[in-house]
Amino acid sequence: MGIYDRDYYRTDRRFSAPFHGESSVTIRLIAINIFMVLVQLATLERNGTSELQDWLALNRRDLLSGQIWRLVTYGFCHDLRSPYHILYNMVALWFFGRMLEPALGSREFSLFYLAGLMAAGLAHLVFAGALVPPDMPARLVESIDLIGASGAVLAVLAMCALLYPRQKVILLVFPIELRWLVALYVIMDAWPVFVALRTRELHGNVSHLGHLGGLAWGGVYYFMALRLSRHLPTWEGLRKLLRPRPRLRVHREADEPELRRPAGPLRVVPTPLEENVSLESRVDEILAKIYHQGEASLTSEERQVLKDASERYKRR
Repeated sequence: MGIYDRDYYRTDRRFSAPFHGESSVTIRLIAINIFMVLVQLATLERNGTSELQDWLALNRRDLLSGQIWRLVTYGFCHDLRSPYHILYNMVALWFFGRMLEPALGSREFSLFYLAGLMAAGLAHLVFAGALVPPDMPARLVESIDLIGASGAVLAVLAMCALLYPRQKVILLVFPIELRWLVALYVIMDAWPVFVALRTRELHGNVSHLGHLGGLAWGGVYYFMALRLSRHLPTWEGLRKLLRPRPRLRVHREADEPELRRPAGPLRVVPTPLEENVSLESRVDEILAKIYHQGEASLTSEERQVLKDASERYKRR
C-alpha cells in the first residue's frame, strides 16, 4: 500500500471533497460571533445602540482617524433589531465553511475569511459615496456604520462555487447548484446598486456593495491562485527566530589530545531501520503541513519525498 492510499492522505489532487476534514476554524468563528452578539446585548444602551458596536463598527470617519482594527471587527457585530441577521450569516458560514476549510487548510481559511471582511468593508467605503443622495451632509455619510459578516460569508460561498460549481444545496425547498446560487446573489446585489446610481436614492439598510466586494474577493483569490499563508511566518519559523543561537568557539588543535586517525575518511552508513524511521518522520511532518496549510503549500522537494515514500511502501 502506497503513501497516497492511506486514509489520512486520501484527497483530490486539486482540493479536498466537500465536508471532509476538520472545521475547527469555522466553529470558532461562529462561536466568536455569537459571543460578540451576547456582549452587544450586555452593553445595550437605552437609545438602542451598543457601546461595543460604537468601538468596533466600520465607518469612514473613524477609519481615516487611524482606527484600522474596524476593518475586521465590524464583521463580528450584528444588528440586534433583527435576529435573522446573525442567524442567516452563521447558518451559511457553518454550511459553506465546512466545505471550504478542508480544501484550504485551517490557517489559510482563517486568513481568507479575515481578508474577505476587509475586502467587503473597503468596497463599501470606497464606492458608497457614489450612491448617497447629493443633499445628504458629508458628516452624516462618514459616520454611517457598517456591521455584519455577510461580506466574508459570501466570499466563502463564492470560493465554494468555484471549487464545486455543480454541488447542489437546498434554497427554501428547491435544489440549486452553487454556481447558480452565486449568480443569483450577484443579481440581487447588483440591481439595487444600479437603481441607486440612477435615482440617487437609498433604500433599505443592506450593504449591497459590501456583498459584491466579498463575492469579488472570492473570485480574485481563486483565479489569481493566491496563498496568503505563504507570506506570513509559521509558529515554527517564529520559534526558530526567537531561539537563542549557540555561541561560537575558536578551535585550536593544541586544545585537543592527539588521536590516532584512520588513513581513510570516516563514513557512517545508516541501517535500513534508521532509514525507514527517518523517512517516516519526514512523511509525518509533510502530512502535518498539508493538514494545517493545505496541499498547495508543498514544495517540489516535499512532493518528491511523498512520491519516493509511496514507491518504497508499495515494494514492501
